[in-house]
Amino acid sequence: MLRFFNRIRKQLAKENRFFQYSRYAIGEILLVVIGILIALQIDNWNNTREEKRVEEDLLLGLQNNLQMNINKLEKLIDGNLYGINRLNRIRTIIDDETEPIDTIGNLYQLAFLTQNIDLPLNSYKALENRGFEIIRNKSLRDSVIKYFENGYAGMQGAQNYSDEINKRTQDFMYDNLIQVGGGPDENGRIRIVMEPLHSNEIWKSKDFYKILNAKHLQRNWINEQCQLFLEKTIQLDSLIIMELKAR
Repeated sequence: MLRFFNRIRKQLAKENRFFQYSRYAIGEILLVVIGILIALQIDNWNNTREEKRVEEDLLLGLQNNLQMNINKLEKLIDGNLYGINRLNRIRTIIDDETEPIDTIGNLYQLAFLTQNIDLPLNSYKALENRGFEIIRNKSLRDSVIKYFENGYAGMQGAQNYSDEINKRTQDFMYDNLIQVGGGPDENGRIRIVMEPLHSNEIWKSKDFYKILNAKHLQRNWINEQCQLFLEKTIQLDSLIIMELKAR
C-alpha cells in the first residue's frame, strides 16, 4: 500500500499537481498513523489479556492458600477441643477422684501437647512480588492485604502466646515425668504415656494445677482466635470465588 502511495506521490510531484499531491501525502500520513494506532491497540489488548491471566492465576493461588488455611484451622480447633476434653477429665480425676490418679499419665500428652499455628504464605508472597495492583478490584485487593497482613500478625501473636505456655508445660514434664509407653487411644489418636519420676503426688501438686489451668486457658483462647480467623478465611474465599465467577 505504501509503495502505491509513493508511486502516486512521485507522479503528482512530476506533474506539479500540488493539491492532489497534498491530499495523497496526507492520506499516506494518516495511513501510517492509523497503522501505528492499531498496532498499539493490539499491543495494549495483548498486555491486558496477559495481566488478566496473571491476575486469575494469582487469585487461584490465593484461593488454594485459603483452602489449606481452612483445613489447618479446622484441625487445630478439633485438636484443641479434644485437648480441652482431656484437661477437663484430668481436673475431674484430681478434684473428684473419679478414676485412679495414675490415669493422668495416659492423658497427659493428648491434653498438653499442641500443634503449631503454621499457615502458608507462598501465594501471598507471589502476589506481593508481582504487585498488589494486579488485582483490579480494589475492595478485594484491600481485603486480601488486610487478611494476610493483619490476620496473620494476629495468629502469630497467638502462636507466641502458645509457645510460652508450651515451654512451661515442657519444663514441668522434663523435671517431673518420664515416658513409659505409647499407642493409640480409644479414638485412634496417638498418645505418649507418662509417669512421675518419683510419686503420683506430683499430679496433686500446686505446680501441676497451675500448669493445668494455664493450658486450659491457652486452648480456649487459641480456639477463639482460630475460629475468628476461620470465619475471615471463609469470607475472603467467598469473595475470590465471586470475583473469578464474574470473569
